[in-house]
Amino acid sequence: MEPLYTQMTRAYERVGALIRSFYNTRIVHNLFFVPKPDPALRSGLISLLAGDVWREDNSFQNMLLQSKRRTGGLNLQTAS
Repeated sequence: MEPLYTQMTRAYERVGALIRSFYNTRIVHNLFFVPKPDPALRSGLISLLAGDVWREDNSFQNMLLQSKRRTGGLNLQTAS
């Protein structure tokens, strides 16, 4: 059960980070309403919203997990 717990915790952290960023930052504005939005970040957001929370190569998810606002300056990203 421990591997499943670790995997699900990672997924909950990523979705939670997105929700906190949505309500506490200008993430929507920065991804959709700037003159030149970053296509990789926009794609990463769409992937996360589609439920793909287990990929390690999603730069948007990694950015959320390493956010200083979220972690208080600590890197809390879980290892695979």
